[in-house]
Parts: sequence; C-alpha cells; structure tokens
Amino acid sequence: MQHKTWTIHEIHDGEKIEVVTGATHEEALRVIRAAMYGENDPFAAPTTGVAPVHELPLAA
Repeated sequence: MQHKTWTIHEIHDGEKIEVVTGATHEEALRVIRAAMYGENDPFAAPTTGVAPVHELPLAA
C-alpha cells in the first residue's frame, strides 16, 4: 500500500503536542530520521541551499 500524504503526530511525555497533515513521503522520512537520530543526523539528506555531497565508489 502506497501513501500519497502522511499525518505526523508529535508526542512528548505521552501528550500529543502537534499534528501535521498532508506531509509528503520525503517530509515524513526526514521527521522519522530526526526522531530516531536527532537533528544532527550526519546521514540525513541535505536541506535546500546546500550543495549535494557526491558519493565515492566503494573499493572491491
């Protein structure tokens, strides 16, 4: 099943703080990563205005 939009519930200490509806898949993934790893996740996708980092091929 594929969702076109997502509803995100922000909960702190068991209380619902904020609800965001209509989030895209990419926005939902960013929010989930921030919840799991914190705002300073070094592997998170760069925000707009930041040049992309090119990946280097892995050595065999």
